[in-house]
Amino acid sequence: MRFSQGDDAPLSFAHHVPEAALTRLGIPLGRTRDDRAVQRAIIGQALVRHDGGGGRISYSRSGEWWKLDRYADIPFGRTRVLGTVDTLTKMGLLEGFRAKRGAHLAEEKADRLQSAFWATESLVQAMRGEAIEHRRPRVPVLLRDENGDPLPLPRTQKVDRIVRTMERRNEAIADICLTVDPAAVAKGLWRFSDHHWWALSDKGEWTCVQSEPYPFMVQMFARRSFDLHGRMYGPWTGLPGVRRSELLLNGLPVCEEEPDWSCLHLDLAYAMCGLRLDGDAYEVPGAEGVSRNQLKGAVNTYINAADPVATARSLMLKRFERDKKGRRKWPLSMTWDGTKAVMARIEERHEGIRHMFGSDMGVRLMRIDCEMAGQVMDACAKASVPCLPVHDSFNVQARHQGFVEGVMGEVLERTRNKLSGSSSTVYPVVRLHCAGAGPGAP
Repeated sequence: MRFSQGDDAPLSFAHHVPEAALTRLGIPLGRTRDDRAVQRAIIGQALVRHDGGGGRISYSRSGEWWKLDRYADIPFGRTRVLGTVDTLTKMGLLEGFRAKRGAHLAEEKADRLQSAFWATESLVQAMRGEAIEHRRPRVPVLLRDENGDPLPLPRTQKVDRIVRTMERRNEAIADICLTVDPAAVAKGLWRFSDHHWWALSDKGEWTCVQSEPYPFMVQMFARRSFDLHGRMYGPWTGLPGVRRSELLLNGLPVCEEEPDWSCLHLDLAYAMCGLRLDGDAYEVPGAEGVSRNQLKGAVNTYINAADPVATARSLMLKRFERDKKGRRKWPLSMTWDGTKAVMARIEERHEGIRHMFGSDMGVRLMRIDCEMAGQVMDACAKASVPCLPVHDSFNVQARHQGFVEGVMGEVLERTRNKLSGSSSTVYPVVRLHCAGAGPGAP
């Protein structure tokens, strides 16, 4: 059996079966309450993952990995986790595999693997109909290392401010009732299981997210730094965009197309250099044989990529991908040298920020757009406007689209001026990408 990174979810403490279920399964009960909590959590997560399509749950067996207190205030520990997984595997309730030592450090990202387990049909059948408790994380902020593994949060004033801000924003959206338009469900575009919502993408593939009718977000930071990434995630952010337009916020329809900022990362990069982005950012003179839509993807890939080679490799892979309208994301006939030539034309078109292309700016720009999204959320909360962020766009009731667009324009202007060091209005024209108001708009 061939596994690759991305098929799995990290071990979490989010789902628990009742303690009585351990006895019914015939599992040797842990001696302490924490021992039993780990048993309940591992079984609970295995069942929820099975409900979501049967994906793996990854964990580490390395003593070095467990030396870091990666699960603060959670009773996970190497002895408890390995002992529980091994016992359940011997009982036929879990299946799994053990990764080779150092497999998580493989050169190719897709080959970086940890040990993993998943529920067997015996466990699923034995627990059918059993209630599973869902526990939200105590702290809505997650810091990851270079491999994506969780790290303990430092106890600093900066971290305390970030945590308090996220708690406040979660409190502001806690009363939003998130449901799906019954008409879309009747068309067979949605289906629901015990713990998941399933949505049909524009490519005809089913995407599932954990069901959570009342929203909750976690802010995720990367590479041990609170200055990198920092975007906010909730179950709705994993849904296909075409399906998010069928959500209802407090029973009312949302915008058919989410308001977002046009060319945002390019715009921010220009502002950081004290410059202005003029004209069509995706009109690239000299880029032969590439459509504007393909150039748009190439420009955004390049400004967010870690290096030029990674950009070229990504674009070459896109030759075999299609967008929602069935168009190739990169010309099928494009060669490696041709791709590098187009990248050179992109640098010439955006000469003022040439040094930012392929310089790993993506995670830094995400940190900025996350702050912008937070400001929009705060303004909406103050005005009692239901609003759920989707990175740099927003899921809002159609009747409030104009208000949200206005707030986004103000936030964009403030951010540009701050980045450019200007106290005056540098960019009088606010560019937003918004569709016309959907059903229910005034």
